[in-house]
Amino acid sequence: RGPTDVAGWLATAGRHALTHHHPESLAPHVAFPPWLLVKVVGPARCWAVATGAAPGRGGFAKAAARGLALSLCYVMHADWYNDVCDVDVDAKNKPARPLPSGACSVGQGLLVAGFYYCLGLAAALAHPNAGLRAAYATAFAAACASAFLYSDDFLPTRRVGRRTPLGRCLGFCGIYAAFDALMYCEACDALALAPTPLSENPLFPAFLWAGASTIPWNLALLTAKDLGDVAGDAAAGLRTLPGCLPDDLSRARLVLAFLALARLADA
Repeated sequence: RGPTDVAGWLATAGRHALTHHHPESLAPHVAFPPWLLVKVVGPARCWAVATGAAPGRGGFAKAAARGLALSLCYVMHADWYNDVCDVDVDAKNKPARPLPSGACSVGQGLLVAGFYYCLGLAAALAHPNAGLRAAYATAFAAACASAFLYSDDFLPTRRVGRRTPLGRCLGFCGIYAAFDALMYCEACDALALAPTPLSENPLFPAFLWAGASTIPWNLALLTAKDLGDVAGDAAAGLRTLPGCLPDDLSRARLVLAFLALARLADA
C-alpha cells in the first residue's frame, strides 16, 4: 500500500486526489451545470447575456464557473466516498481501481473525499453575497449528505439501496435532486436573484420542471452504469435493474426506453 511514513502516506493520497475512476458519473457532472443553467434561465436569455446584448455577462460567467467547480468537487467527494464503501463490490467488478487493487488505502480514500468536501464548501462560502453564500453552502452540504446516505453500509438507506432495485433507483434520483438544488443556486447567481423565498423567485417553477426532467436521464445513466457489472453485483449481493432482466437485449431496451422518456421530458 505504498509508504507508511506520514509524508509518503500523504503524498500517495495527494497523487490519487488528482485521479477519478468513474467516467460514467464525471461526464454528467461536467455537462449538467451548463445544460441546467441554459434550461432554467432560457436559451434566449443566455445567448443575449453571452453576446453582450443583455447586461451581466461577467456575473453570468462567474456563476457558471462556480457551478461547474462545485459540481466537480461534489462528484469527486461522492465517488471517492462511494469507493471506500464499495471496496467489496469493486473487488469483483473493478479490481484495478485504487482501493481494491491496494494502491490506495481506505484512510487515504477518506482523506481525498474529505478534501473535496472541504474544497467545495470553501468555494460556496467564498461567495460575496450572504444569501447566495448560505444557499450554495446548504445545497452543497445536502448533496454530499445524500451521497453519504446512499453509500454508507452502516445506514438503513444503503441497505435498502443494495437489496432492492427500486430502492437503488430512488436513492440515485434523490442524490440528483439534491444536486439539482445546487444548480438552482447557480441559476439564481447568474441572474443576481435571491434564491429565497421560493414563491417570489421567477426561476423556481422552471427549476422544478428542469429537475423533474432529469429523472429519466438519471435512470438511464444508472441502468447503463450497471450494465457491465451484472455478475459482479449479484455476487456482492447488490440488486440492480439490469440484474432483474434475463438478457442483454432486454437490458439495452430498458436503457433506450429511459432515454426516449428523457427526450420527451426535454421536448
